[in-house]
Amino acid sequence: MDKLNRILALPENDRTAAAIDVLGLKGLEDWKIFVLGQEYVVRTHAPEILAHIISLCRLTYRSGFEAVDGFATDAGWGCMMRTGQMAVANCLIKLLLGSDWKLATTTDLTAYRQLLRFFADSPRSPLSIQNISLTGKQLDINVGQWFGPTTISHVLRRIINTMDDIPLSVYVARDSTISIPDLEETSGYWSKKVLILVPLRLGLNSIEPVLAHQATSTLAWPNSCGILGGKPRASYWFVGVQGDYVLYVDPHVTQPTVDMSVAEFPLESYHSHQLLRMKAQDLDPSLALAFFCNDSQDLESLKSLNSQRATPLFTFSDTKVIDTLEDTVLSSTTDTAECGEEWDVV
Repeated sequence: MDKLNRILALPENDRTAAAIDVLGLKGLEDWKIFVLGQEYVVRTHAPEILAHIISLCRLTYRSGFEAVDGFATDAGWGCMMRTGQMAVANCLIKLLLGSDWKLATTTDLTAYRQLLRFFADSPRSPLSIQNISLTGKQLDINVGQWFGPTTISHVLRRIINTMDDIPLSVYVARDSTISIPDLEETSGYWSKKVLILVPLRLGLNSIEPVLAHQATSTLAWPNSCGILGGKPRASYWFVGVQGDYVLYVDPHVTQPTVDMSVAEFPLESYHSHQLLRMKAQDLDPSLALAFFCNDSQDLESLKSLNSQRATPLFTFSDTKVIDTLEDTVLSSTTDTAECGEEWDVV
């Protein structure tokens, strides 16, 4: 945040050049970038891009937390859990703090710190690494084993849909289909907002370029809450798209656990100015799209955007699905990006 403030204090031309340099976008000034549905042009919006990236909540590996089944760190196995946490945390920022919230321009960070406490590395926090791990254990995935996109989607659904202190629900698409009656029921008929998670498998060992483009282009949609995916055994939270590249936040940094019982606990480790990129075609074919809907109008907007695709990656249905498969999330031997998940290949 100090880096951003120093850049913002510079004259306009210097400010833009400094932001481009920090973002690693030299030579790409004419590129158009989308970050969670927000459109930017590098040459004219570099400081705004930097402010957006720094404001994203980054949740990474931690060490020294209260042990869960003997593990006091999630380094090496918790990256998909952290990826899921990031999608939810930034969804809650939009919901509770506002879609235009920016870290650098917020003088009172009390509400933001309170939001982060949902993710504190303590078994007493609902969305902690401990609680996520133990919920996975209920689905026959031992603590210390890797989650895949389908597993984290269902674990987040289980946890969040029992939380009464946030106006958010989670709906997980089944067989690439969003059942509108089920989604409305999950939301309490829009008494709560909805985070929609759409697990997909877009190939066997690699992703087809056309499918990679279709998946990553959803990051330009206003409803986007990112993509949960990555490379084999390495999960990232994808937040933006720039031509053939996707932009992501990386949880693979091990940091000491922060004591959030302190009123003004430090925030530096929850944010980064780094803008990481990879080729969209290098994505693992196992991923989950994430979308946020405030109301039925947002859902209609999502349906409209999806209907413009010649061959959509997912569909909508007016038929209610009897959820007989609620607890049949795949075991970790198949629910990994390395091994592949037992889904129908799109």
